[in-house]
Amino acid sequence: MIKDPLRTTEEVVDGYIHIAKMIEKGGNLAQAEQVYKSALSLAVSQNGEQSAATGYALVELWDLYERQGRQKEAQKMWERLRRLLDRYYAEMTEENN
Repeated sequence: MIKDPLRTTEEVVDGYIHIAKMIEKGGNLAQAEQVYKSALSLAVSQNGEQSAATGYALVELWDLYERQGRQKEAQKMWERLRRLLDRYYAEMTEENN
């Protein structure tokens, strides 16, 4: 049985994010950030800037930056996420018309 490569990437991204959250709970925020960034990089390179996996990684990085008071970095993640959500919203409204 051949696995769907998009699904496989989503599973790997999910695994990275799970690991990053564990690292974060352990207190190593810098290392957690690097793992979140790796998840984002993988999602973008394999599934594209507009993928659900990319959105998931963006949310997690945004949340980390927000909780650390790193507003400039959080804003960058939020803008990327907003563009992704705007696209999905536009697609959903087109399908419903």
